[in-house]
Amino acid sequence: MKLKFLGNGEKFTFFKSNTDGILPQWLLKNNFFHGNTGMVQVSSFIAIFISAILANWVFTSGKLSLKNNMLGGLSFILLTSLFPATNLMSSALLTLPLIIILYAQILKLYNLSKPNGTIINIGLLMGSLYLLYHPLIWLLPCCIIGLSIMRPFRLNEWFLLIFSILTPAYFLLTYEFFTGNWQPERHLLHFQFSKIAYPSRVWVASLSIAVLWCIIGIGSWLGFTRRMLIQSRKNWYVLTIFGILLLPTVLLPSQSISEGIYFICFPASAFASYSFMSDKKKLVQNIIFWLLVGFILFLGWYYS
Repeated sequence: MKLKFLGNGEKFTFFKSNTDGILPQWLLKNNFFHGNTGMVQVSSFIAIFISAILANWVFTSGKLSLKNNMLGGLSFILLTSLFPATNLMSSALLTLPLIIILYAQILKLYNLSKPNGTIINIGLLMGSLYLLYHPLIWLLPCCIIGLSIMRPFRLNEWFLLIFSILTPAYFLLTYEFFTGNWQPERHLLHFQFSKIAYPSRVWVASLSIAVLWCIIGIGSWLGFTRRMLIQSRKNWYVLTIFGILLLPTVLLPSQSISEGIYFICFPASAFASYSFMSDKKKLVQNIIFWLLVGFILFLGWYYS
């Protein structure tokens, strides 16, 4: 289905709000990729696959999967293919690899005897992500909760994280002040519900299949949890928190559903991948996979 989008000539646009961060503002101001639909399509295609590879690497290196495989990345590709709007280039897609790296940095905290450098990296990345794309403010609690899960409470580490998060804003505002471009209000979060259009039957079917697939994956995942080490379970706790706290990006602030789905697909793909794992014969897993592929091919025909 993604290959189908590379040649359909559809116009690719970015999110049109001017209040959602530096990245959307810069893309709109510079008419990035304007008039070159093919380049936008190819770039979107590449960005999705880079995100899938990064997600799969984090799932395997973080011991979220019991075996080294590509099921996490495959599940990410399949999930995004269920929603055609996620084939569009957007600020959300461009920031998604950074979100995956942020999660990987949080996982590193568990085994570090001297975590200060990693904590600073987490804080700087979180602060930069918010400035780049304001809806990612929902990740701020993930960093704080992740630190509390991965490490025993140390007040100096919490202060270090908070100051690191504030550092990008400090330098940005200082730069704007000295260059005569002082407009701090544009870096504030503006809450506004998205207007939801009446969904088509095919879109509802895609959502229902995605939810059912994730439920099957969670059911299989629960059967494997007894084999997981403490570190793996903590990694799953943090990923679950990522998934829960990224849900509001679908509607708030002033956010389109298609862009929020990008963020949700990252944690959801880890759970969905367990629908393909089994200690027994893999007949059921093969049936699930080919049913998904069949429906995705139908979507490619339906939206063509």
